[in-house]
Amino acid sequence: SGSFALGSRGNPGIFTPSAPTRKFGSRRCGASPKAAVAAPAPGRRLSNQPIDVAGLSPLQRRIYWGFHFLDEIGEGWVSEAQVERLLRLLYPELGVIGVAELHRGVLQECDPRSLHLVTLSALLWSEVAQRKRAPEPDLESRQEQKDLLTRLFTEADSRFRRNYVDAFQLRPLVQAAFRTMTPLVQEDYYNAICGGQESISLQALLSNPYAMMELRPQPMDDTRKARLRRLDEAFDRVDGERTGVLSKTDFPEFARIVWPNIVPVEVGHYENCIFADCDPDNLGAISKSSLAGSQYAELLAGCGIGMAFPDGIERSEDGHGLKKSKLSRLASVDLTLGPSMALALSNPADAATVERHQTAVGHNAPQHLNTVQRERDRLEAIHHKQAQNILAGTATRTAPSKPSRTGLLENERRYASLVTLFERWDESSSQNTEGSNAIEFEELQTVLAEFFNWTPEEADKRAREVMKSLDTNHDGVLQFSEFTPFITGVTRDLEPQIFDELVAHLKQAIGNVSDDAEFERRDTLLEQLFNFWDYDGSEFI
Repeated sequence: SGSFALGSRGNPGIFTPSAPTRKFGSRRCGASPKAAVAAPAPGRRLSNQPIDVAGLSPLQRRIYWGFHFLDEIGEGWVSEAQVERLLRLLYPELGVIGVAELHRGVLQECDPRSLHLVTLSALLWSEVAQRKRAPEPDLESRQEQKDLLTRLFTEADSRFRRNYVDAFQLRPLVQAAFRTMTPLVQEDYYNAICGGQESISLQALLSNPYAMMELRPQPMDDTRKARLRRLDEAFDRVDGERTGVLSKTDFPEFARIVWPNIVPVEVGHYENCIFADCDPDNLGAISKSSLAGSQYAELLAGCGIGMAFPDGIERSEDGHGLKKSKLSRLASVDLTLGPSMALALSNPADAATVERHQTAVGHNAPQHLNTVQRERDRLEAIHHKQAQNILAGTATRTAPSKPSRTGLLENERRYASLVTLFERWDESSSQNTEGSNAIEFEELQTVLAEFFNWTPEEADKRAREVMKSLDTNHDGVLQFSEFTPFITGVTRDLEPQIFDELVAHLKQAIGNVSDDAEFERRDTLLEQLFNFWDYDGSEFI
């Protein structure tokens, strides 16, 4: 395979014998993991043969162009995570369990040797990926969901024992069953499960594909309406003659109207994917109404209206994030981080602290003495130090192998994490457990002191500098609109895993502060209760 290489991005999937031979050990030489992927079954096209896109079925064309949409640098294979993202884009109607079962079935068929990568040819002729053959059901996940729904149903029906619950009882049941999702998504599931009925039985609930997360509802919130409206407006501007169709010749102009900052190479990617979605007969033209059924068209529109950062779109999406974007609030926010903020948070002594911690947990100890717990502590210290550097704006940036792109759906997932982080931070005070919709100075000081291991004097000084830098309206508290630009500004170039680790460490610091605050709050309440009960002032009851 060293004598063949994938063609250019403008002509993906075509192998050319004129490509230079790659040196031994490179990813695409004969020793590449791609070469070890299972060979196609009899009758399937070999991976080193040109693929006639025109001869593919409509679904195969969607798989073909979706594959190249994710395979940014033309390696000829995608990872397991990218396969899952592709399946979500191909089948947006599938729920969490439905996608998981399909994903596992595709990997079993296309990656039998567990190399954690899938080639284009294997995916194109996968019967499971095309849903010609149903994957094996995930019995364990289905049973867990059934047990959860049964328990919640029994609790809701424990008072009257009528073997059914009313619509008003179903809402909190759905909220508890889908507690990891945003409130808007929970409402979509409630409407899909309820279906306008006044009541529902347990049997009907367990057989409902939305309740079992086999399917997910199609919402129509304000955010999605804004995306579709932008697509319609751009379509009308390009279709000056009112023909009602958009040709491939007109698509570059259409794409630049929808997303003015789009780069030329992305125009081709979106054109191929959108036409594969909206033009199943391969006629070379699409209608306005068909755009509403393309996930790629919504991604393009989302970038255009400022719901994603204008530096490109990452091919890592969350299945529900697309439908419930709230990033429009951040569209006009300046995401730059001033030097005063980095100066306020940076602490040169931290390097020595983490070094001492690494030595204490046996970082330099012989391997046979380095226990599992010590290794976990060492890694935890490294990750915590990395999180500190990121939040302080002093993290060392290395050039990534591929341009770091934070796309629409990844941004929405991060936005949901920031909402949860802000709410927990807001509720960390011992004075008000319900929150005040703002981070007060005491809450900012205690959490940062816990996160950075500052002394009380140091925490007071640095927290005042942080508050001064971020409190743009000078009201003495941090509103959500002041909190998000800071976190977003220091994390926009981070990989999803590193972003999640930073949020996890912040939540851990908030949790530690909240525990202390809760003990203090309870002590105060008990003292007040005792004094109220001891009405005669005898200091005992």
